Amino acid sequence: MKKIFKKIMVLALATALFLMPASTAYAASNPTLVVYVPGVVSYYDYRPDSYHPTGSNQLIDITDADGDWVVPANKSFLFLVDFENYADCRLTILRMHDSGFDVVVNSVFKGYGIRYNIPSTTSDAKYRVLVTPQADTYIYGYGAYWD
Repeated sequence: MKKIFKKIMVLALATALFLMPASTAYAASNPTLVVYVPGVVSYYDYRPDSYHPTGSNQLIDITDADGDWVVPANKSFLFLVDFENYADCRLTILRMHDSGFDVVVNSVFKGYGIRYNIPSTTSDAKYRVLVTPQADTYIYGYGAYWD
């Protein structure tokens, strides 16, 4: 009986060790909202490790059903992305509306992060934010300030 119990324990331990890296990678790809003051600031952090994006990735705001960033009228919108390493990354911000979208920015930025400010408008606006790494990049977190 003891030998069977030992074999079961060894099998359970081996299974746990095999599956642990996959669950850690999954956790890191889902941002955690760590700072939220409605209409003022939102900041998302990747935990337990930085996110390693591949291809084009939408940086979502979970407070909107589409993941878009809703900016009230007469408020500017400062979007920021923090990298773990010096990186080249394409930032694409789209202003969404009923008939499609307008491209606000589609440029490559270099550095330890990106800061991009969108001036205020006279009506509410929705923005979709996409990042596309140009090289090996890790994202600590991202967020926005409304002023």
